[in-house]
Amino acid sequence: MNFDEKAYGSFSLRIENALKYTNANSPILFQLLLTPEMPALYIDETEFEVLRPRNLSYSISEIGIKNIEIETDIYKNVQVYTIQEFTE
Repeated sequence: MNFDEKAYGSFSLRIENALKYTNANSPILFQLLLTPEMPALYIDETEFEVLRPRNLSYSISEIGIKNIEIETDIYKNVQVYTIQEFTE
């Protein structure tokens, strides 16, 4: 499944920051594995946020359910969608 991101793509480099922006009852994360050749702008030391360029296409390469433990918090049944940049 492919999808186009028309806006700038905002990603957090820390999973605990990303989880703060999910629905606590039904958390969903999109995971993108960055490589050195992928353009990304690091913009925020507080949120560990990076921006990807507009108008990129992504494909979902894997869907899974995970339990994620961070310090004293446990996030159960997190839907994790692993995505990769799609080029034609």
